[in-house]
Amino acid sequence: MGGLGTLILANIALAVLFASVWSRVDLWLEEHRFALRPVGLGVAGGLSAIAAMMFPLHVAPGIFTDLRTAFIALSGLIGGPVSALCAATIGIVYRVSLGGMG
Repeated sequence: MGGLGTLILANIALAVLFASVWSRVDLWLEEHRFALRPVGLGVAGGLSAIAAMMFPLHVAPGIFTDLRTAFIALSGLIGGPVSALCAATIGIVYRVSLGGMG
């Protein structure tokens, strides 16, 4: 399997990892700190967005995409606006630290 197939599999694995981490974090926060549940999902989504930025899919020369927005949107869908804000902040800070366009 070539480069594109490997990157697609890596992104699918990231999505599965996000779901696994979130289920564990959700169970723990539900028992111990229910009020921090949205923040926990936001952190998990933000870290998943960072991992997604490490495996971009190259569409054309100089043009690439990744799944960071999917992880941030999923965090917001499941955890609400606080979760989306946490995930987006983590993703934005990492993207700005990378520099460059986009």
